[in-house]
Parts: sequence; structure tokens; C-alpha cells
Amino acid sequence: MQFRASRSSGAALEASPSLLAIGVTVFVAVLLALCAHSLLALVIVAATPEPTAEDVLREMKKWEGIWEQAMPVPPPQSITAAPSFGNKPPRSAPVPGYPGLVEAQRGGHDIACLSGRVSYRIPNGWSSSQRPCRATTQ
Repeated sequence: MQFRASRSSGAALEASPSLLAIGVTVFVAVLLALCAHSLLALVIVAATPEPTAEDVLREMKKWEGIWEQAMPVPPPQSITAAPSFGNKPPRSAPVPGYPGLVEAQRGGHDIACLSGRVSYRIPNGWSSSQRPCRATTQ
């Protein structure tokens, strides 16, 4: 069974719009909508009055009142002793100085300062303590 195109279907294809015409129509419609939106936004901004300094101060006072109601100020605390700014903190004991690792190995010393800690020589290396020190050499 074969189907033949009728003459009426060919006339319908010729009368239907092409995809290009539909695309151009949609593009123009969107462009017009964006222009109308921009024009409306411009009119609204131009019609809105700019606040004066008095308006701004009035709004600030209103919000300050609301803030003070929400966050009450705590009562002042009495100060028993005034801080003294002339007194320096007490100085700690001076940190002992020992030779560093290289000098201690070269000189055969039993005590050295390794990584800021006092270290003692043991048969296969060094044992570190928690006491602070300063290295006098490398």
C-alpha cells in the first residue's frame, strides 16, 4: 500500500512559518520585554525621592532606640585595684647556655643544647630533657 501526498498537504507546508521566522520572532519578543523592564526600572528609580540628611538621622535614632531596648547596658563594675602600668613583670631565671651539637661532638662534651633543650650524651646518641637552654655554638 502506497501513500501519496495530497495537494492539500503541500499547500499547508508552504503556508507554515520556517524555524528562522519563529526564532526571530522569539528574539524580538524577548528584546522588547527586556527594554520594557529597563524602562520601568528607570521610571521607578527616577520617581523615588532621595532621602535627606534629616530622614537618615531620624531612621538612625529609631534603630538606636530599638537596639538599646534589645541590649540593655550592664551596670558598671567597681574596680578594687587600679592596674599599675609602671611595674614590669618579674624576670625569669636566665636560661643556661651550652654548646650546640656540632661543637659538643667535636669537643667531647657530655651536655649540649639541642633544639632549645638540654641534652645529655648517651652511648649511641643524645637524651633530651625538658629544661630550656640556649646554644652558644652550632
